[in-house]
Amino acid sequence: SEDIISGPKSKEINLMTNDNANAFFLNLTINNQKVKFHFDTGCSIFTMNLSQWDKIKKGLDYQDLNILSDVKAVGSSYATKYYKILEPIHIDEFSIKNVIIGVTQITSPKEPEKDNLIGVGFFKKFSNVIWNMENQTLEIYK
Repeated sequence: SEDIISGPKSKEINLMTNDNANAFFLNLTINNQKVKFHFDTGCSIFTMNLSQWDKIKKGLDYQDLNILSDVKAVGSSYATKYYKILEPIHIDEFSIKNVIIGVTQITSPKEPEKDNLIGVGFFKKFSNVIWNMENQTLEIYK
């Protein structure tokens, strides 16, 4: 909880959808850039692909954790390198520092946001998160 450096006690955040009503998305701001993430309740970590990482890392204060491992996703396995983003990233009104991100070592230059997943691991920074599927919202508690 000490990594949440600003924000209200709680906040309801609207999720976005696309044509596929079974997919929900939300934006984070990393290094002053708005980045879209797929809200994935089955994902235990916070990831993006190498194309997206290369796009946002210039001037970003981060630490290479020197960890490379294989992450299994539905029917696939991806080499993933881990970094700690030291400066605050923002989800709505919350600012969070020391966030660990796994960067899959695959590229998707035409769709850099394609593999951005925000899962349970990211939300463990908070005391509680309530997903309301019907209202398409997340209620986040500091």
